[in-house]
Amino acid sequence: MEQNIALYQKQAQQLNLSQGLRQSLTILQLDVIDLTKYLEERSMENPLLEIKSNLDSLMSGSAESGAFQIADKHESLFHYVLEQIQLTMRPTELRKIVLGLVGYLDPSGYLLTSDQELKAALKIDDTHFRDALELLQQLDPPGIGARSLQECLVLQAERDAGKIPEMAVIFLEEHFEAILANKWQNIATVLQISSSNLAKIKRYIQNLSPTPSINFVPDKTPYIYPELSVEKNGTHLSLSLLNNGQPSIDFAQDIYQRLVQTNDRRTRAFLSEKKQEYTSIQQAIVNRKRTLFRISEIIVAHQYAYLTKKQTYLESLLLRDIAQRLQLNESTVSRAIKDKYIQTPLGIFSLKHFLSKRSNLHQAEHGASSDQVLKLLKDLISHENPSHPLSDEKIADLLQNESNIQIARRTVAKYRQKAGIASARQRKTQK
Repeated sequence: MEQNIALYQKQAQQLNLSQGLRQSLTILQLDVIDLTKYLEERSMENPLLEIKSNLDSLMSGSAESGAFQIADKHESLFHYVLEQIQLTMRPTELRKIVLGLVGYLDPSGYLLTSDQELKAALKIDDTHFRDALELLQQLDPPGIGARSLQECLVLQAERDAGKIPEMAVIFLEEHFEAILANKWQNIATVLQISSSNLAKIKRYIQNLSPTPSINFVPDKTPYIYPELSVEKNGTHLSLSLLNNGQPSIDFAQDIYQRLVQTNDRRTRAFLSEKKQEYTSIQQAIVNRKRTLFRISEIIVAHQYAYLTKKQTYLESLLLRDIAQRLQLNESTVSRAIKDKYIQTPLGIFSLKHFLSKRSNLHQAEHGASSDQVLKLLKDLISHENPSHPLSDEKIADLLQNESNIQIARRTVAKYRQKAGIASARQRKTQK
């Protein structure tokens, strides 16, 4: 059998990350706590690496200093509710009362303190209490702010954007005790409901969530620490890195000078390698700070109106926008802001909080953000005539005429349902 051996030339592209680059990317995406742990692990293998950090003392004293917050890897129910209030409500006295009510929510999302105690604690009258409670109960998740299981289920049913079984709400409002006693057939007899409709109502009610927080159960509660701070000075915002708690490294010069005197080649090679590792890590830490600060500068400048409370919605801002401004890869920006927090006049937020997706709309000069569209939609509905609620088509017309946002009627319906707002017909019925 004849064998032919030939030599071919083939061109291919392959990305090989050096150890230094991999280390730099790792350091870039770690938060303060994980970065400290990472450096401590490196110091165990490198005698020339000395770690400096006061993170442990800060964490132990966090309750007094207020520097730390508790965060979930899953989004916190309280953070989710507060974020909606910040994004959708004007800074009015009523908004302050809603925020006060949030402080009394239990971990399940219920408001179990009595109405009288709440009014006394917040120093408000019946009218302000009812208005604030209604605003709170209009937020997501459906059922938030409920004062009982019955109210929680009713709120969910009323907010259901889908087609719910006829009479389901009446079952919950007027025959809840019978439902708890499993006397479904008795209710059906009183209301003259057929067996098939009864089965639909029963299945629907049994699938409702008993607690608003069912999708907000954290698996652990680690500490978070803001790495940046933005403060308002007159009309300006000043951004700074928070060095308190940031780990740093020093070169163990004494140990190096003592060991480098040896004539053993393997020892000298080991010292050279570890010195180079120190230099590489030090540069990666510097790059991490510089990249994080540059990204934050763009975010703060772009969201100036939101941070100074001149508007309650975020401007549209994507990873791609930041990456193009800084001439970085999108994945680099994503790594840099991962689990990073900033302290602002509005509170402590993750940097990702300020990235608002653009909606699939067209605006004359720039794309409107989803937050902005939701805010405008809620504003229109909050000022509508209760006797003649705005239809989705009318809202679409108003958005185009008043805000120059072109949006289809069915898109308005999707935003309205996302915000948990009933249809015009249902809003008119509820009044």
